[in-house]
Amino acid sequence: MPAVLLASFTGDILTRELPARYGLLLDPGLSRLYSYPYLNTMPAAVTPPGFPLPPLTFRYRDQAFGPVSADGLPEWVGELGDRPVVHASLGTVFSGTGAGKRLHEVVLEALREEPVDLVLSIGPRSNPEDYGPQPPNTRIVRHIAEHRAFLEYCDVLVIHGGAGTSLLTIAAGVPACFLPLQADQPILAKRLTDLGAGLIVGSGPEDRRPFPAVDMASLRPEDVRDSVRRLLAERSFALAMRRLGRQGRAHPPVAEAVSWLERTTGRTS
Repeated sequence: MPAVLLASFTGDILTRELPARYGLLLDPGLSRLYSYPYLNTMPAAVTPPGFPLPPLTFRYRDQAFGPVSADGLPEWVGELGDRPVVHASLGTVFSGTGAGKRLHEVVLEALREEPVDLVLSIGPRSNPEDYGPQPPNTRIVRHIAEHRAFLEYCDVLVIHGGAGTSLLTIAAGVPACFLPLQADQPILAKRLTDLGAGLIVGSGPEDRRPFPAVDMASLRPEDVRDSVRRLLAERSFALAMRRLGRQGRAHPPVAEAVSWLERTTGRTS
């Protein structure tokens, strides 16, 4: 993320408040922050055009691109498979917000009558009973600890586009229906959509922002339903996400990142 965008998301915290608190010179352009060695696990194609990375950058292979084991998955995962599996997750932070609960309800309404198995993750601090009774094809869970392994069972994801969730999605090669809310989510969702790996839903037809976000007032369940149907029907979305996954797996291992840090800083780890 370019310094100018990071500064806009954080207000004066990074540019003025923290430097002043610790007796440092103010850093209006975040040049000091971006002068340090920077590690990146995203495939290079995911960085949007015009978004220059810091000068000292090293991409390495995240563990999400490594071997996956089903050990530790809930027993109910073994019952999936007769129908396409759609997994909806807004991460651990945004799931617990008012907007997150509203998006959960929209997804439930959109997919409860579809010929899919829907697994909705609502976050560790939420209560599945708050959503009322659900049809047999719908399962609401708080959290799936082995999240990356579970994605191997999924055919389509409905996600907010957060960095961690997006990286897991790329590693698993599963196409995504994006419901971006804020922070870096609209940027990642737009870029992955531009690369053909998913669809953005809920920004509204009049949204002219370069990185659209969900418009809660205009979001309709049928928008989510139509996107999921298209992602299931058109193979090109999954192929595009898998291409990104191959890029991520081609990165050097973390040991080379450590060696790079040692050479860059002149210190032995």
